[in-house]
Amino acid sequence: MLLFKRLGTSLILFLILFVLLFIGSLAIGGALAGARAGQDYNGEKSFRSGFDVGQRAGAEFAGKYRAIIFVGAFGIAGVASLTVSFVGIFPWCRRNSQPPKLTNR
Repeated sequence: MLLFKRLGTSLILFLILFVLLFIGSLAIGGALAGARAGQDYNGEKSFRSGFDVGQRAGAEFAGKYRAIIFVGAFGIAGVASLTVSFVGIFPWCRRNSQPPKLTNR
């Protein structure tokens, strides 16, 4: 029963961590790529043109690095969820503590 609790916890943690890592990495990387592209842009200085340059740079970043980020997020989320579930950080994933055996002297 404890094994099923740990595996269930691991699955739920994996899904949450994977989504957070994958989307967060793409968002941060796209924002950095867009900021760099906007900094190097020498054209018209309006909001719309800067927005378009940033959007194109972010989309280019996502297309180029999506597979690498997917594999990285998958691996990190898998290892982290199994580690957290099987180490016993959550109370429902811990073994019941056994009292020490009494010895007669």
